[in-house]
Amino acid sequence: MLTLFVLCTASRPVWIGGGYCWRRRHAEQQRPGKTLQFRSYLFWCLFGTFTTMSALAFARWQEDYELFFLGALSFGSAWLGRNILRHRWRQRPRLHLTFMGAFYILMITAFYVDNGKNLPLWRELPQIAFWVLPALVGTPVILYALRSHPVALDYDQRHQKI
Repeated sequence: MLTLFVLCTASRPVWIGGGYCWRRRHAEQQRPGKTLQFRSYLFWCLFGTFTTMSALAFARWQEDYELFFLGALSFGSAWLGRNILRHRWRQRPRLHLTFMGAFYILMITAFYVDNGKNLPLWRELPQIAFWVLPALVGTPVILYALRSHPVALDYDQRHQKI
C-alpha cells in the first residue's frame, strides 16, 4: 500500500508538468527555439507519466494490465510522432498529426477505462463506452485537422508533384 501511495504521489508533478507543457506549447507563438523546447519537455513528461503508470500497473497487474498496454501504445505513438519530425520523414506534418492525435486518444481512453466508473456522468455508461467514445470523438477531429491544418496544406502545396 505504501508503494502505491509513493508512486501516485511521485506521478502527480509529472502529469501536471506534462499538461503545462502541452498548454504552453500550443499557446506560444511558433518560434523555433521555444516550440522545440516545449516539445521536448512534453515528451519527457509523457515518458515520466508512462514510467509511473507502468509501475502502478505492475503493482496491481490483475486490475490494471490493460492500462499498461494502453500506456505503451500511447507512448509508442508519441515517440513515433516525435521522431517523424526529428528525422524529416516524407509527409511529416500529416504523420506527426496522426500519431500525436493517436497518443492523445489512447491516453484519454486509459483515463476513462481507469476512472470512468467513478465519474458522475460516465458511471451511467456501459464499460465498452470507456473504450470506444474517445476514439469516436477524436478520430473526426484528427481527420478534420489532416484536411484543413495550414501546416499540412502548405506542405502539400510545396511538395506537390507536377
